[in-house]
Amino acid sequence: MTVYNRLLKTTFMEMTTEYDGVTSVNFSRRVVNVNGLEENDTLGTKSEVIIFYDLLGDASPLLLIERISTDDVPYRVAKKFVKNFRDVKDYRAVIYKVSNSEYDVIVVKDSIVEDR
Repeated sequence: MTVYNRLLKTTFMEMTTEYDGVTSVNFSRRVVNVNGLEENDTLGTKSEVIIFYDLLGDASPLLLIERISTDDVPYRVAKKFVKNFRDVKDYRAVIYKVSNSEYDVIVVKDSIVEDR
């Protein structure tokens, strides 16, 4: 399975009722927190993932952020993954180093960042 493919194709309602590893849901803001698990197709397996959905009903996530420890996935592996991220249509990925031991992989929907 491709990294993030399942997460980015899951609607908010599916996420809140059918998805493994959900740790919290904010229905009013349409935000879901998920544990990084291999079966959840995350990059890390000991990570935390936060997913933001559109309040006005767009079924697919607008933004996904996964906080990963360098003990779980080395930074260079994640950097290579982000450089080659083309697996999910309509999304792009960037990496942000938080500290020497943690970094974020941020996946954003193209429609948010495209010039209009």
